[in-house]
Amino acid sequence: MRISQLNYFQIKILLSLYYTRQGHQTANELGITPSTVSRALNTMREIFSDSLFVRRSTGLVPTEKTKKIIPYAECIAKQYELLEQDYSHFNPATSTGQYSIYAYDEFIYATQKVVTEKIIPLAPNLRVTVKNLGYDYTKDLCSGEIDFAITRESFEKDKLKYDMFSKIDDIYIMCRDLHPLNTMDINLENISKFSVVELDNYNELCSPILVELCRKKSIDITVDYYTDSLANAMQILNESDCITLCCNQFTKRMTTKIPGLICLKLENEIVSEIKGMRSLIRTAGNYVLYGETNKSISFNWMKSKLVDGLSEEWDFALNNN
Repeated sequence: MRISQLNYFQIKILLSLYYTRQGHQTANELGITPSTVSRALNTMREIFSDSLFVRRSTGLVPTEKTKKIIPYAECIAKQYELLEQDYSHFNPATSTGQYSIYAYDEFIYATQKVVTEKIIPLAPNLRVTVKNLGYDYTKDLCSGEIDFAITRESFEKDKLKYDMFSKIDDIYIMCRDLHPLNTMDINLENISKFSVVELDNYNELCSPILVELCRKKSIDITVDYYTDSLANAMQILNESDCITLCCNQFTKRMTTKIPGLICLKLENEIVSEIKGMRSLIRTAGNYVLYGETNKSISFNWMKSKLVDGLSEEWDFALNNN
């Protein structure tokens, strides 16, 4: 077989296999069957007179020839993608495939709502799962193991792409409604009198923000609990004089539905300082993250729906808190 018989569909499979190292991931990513992936790979092996990938316990390992082919394949794929964007008609109603979305606890409800109300009605044949994000997801995003992560601005991986769906607005202290702080000025001196419940996903923070703020003013504050569960944090707050920092409009809106919890707005000076600390890597806000492995029209449609939908949900929460 000749290279002239190589087509775009095969190139997409080759690139996906190269990035994911897994045949089943490639099948899910492209919305095809594993047997289709195998047939395409066998055809490409004949075209290039090379095995292209060697199966190991860790996955598919590319051969030296594959490594040399990939830059050409990426260049060809990029041109095809431009053609697709400009001239192909994408119909979500007939689109198939499977997408996995992982989100921090405070984003789960809003993300599921966007999927249920704004994505599935338009693309009923898509399979979309939304799961809690409680680990360092960057490797899995880069490899294509998961498709999207809904998170804050603290990620650092260079290979990750991202779109912001909301900026941080006002920042609050969350506590029970009869909390002593409710009758005080909401400054660091008074805040430091109470222990903190730190919502920390997979220990991403070297030091909690409230601890850092107090340390700068030579004030001591105690962290009694670390948790990645919003439900756990809210129960602790309801039953104690602990407090927590709330930078999320979704979380703040949730407190209005839970008897006994309130959010107290921080002083503007403290809010500005927190935003400055959180913007060291990128603008303080919330983001949809994704890797570079999947560049299909379906994937880009999913991404745009997630970003737009979450942005609308954030605006709704902001205006209805």
